[in-house]
Amino acid sequence: MNDPAATGRMDAANRDWGSELASTFASEAAFRAFYDRALPRVYGYVYGRCGDPAVAEELTQLAFTSAVHERARFDGRSDPITWLIGIARHKLADHYRRVDRDEHRRLA
Repeated sequence: MNDPAATGRMDAANRDWGSELASTFASEAAFRAFYDRALPRVYGYVYGRCGDPAVAEELTQLAFTSAVHERARFDGRSDPITWLIGIARHKLADHYRRVDRDEHRRLA
């Protein structure tokens, strides 16, 4: 069963994450602080799965760019860095689909 107190705490936590992300994009200094905190985690996630520093840098950059453009879609259900890593995971999947498609075309 749903515990109303737990649900209330969850809603408050979600609002806190959402307000944290909103304030992150409010100023260049706030975004720089978020970027400096998030970059090693996002890059490490991508690099750990692809093993190529150039690809990891590119996909990390794409993830941050997408996060800026899609920030209104952040629903506060997770830490903003976790959300950003999720975006990076999708960018990595897109990368591998593109590589597989290009390899298939090359061999055809």
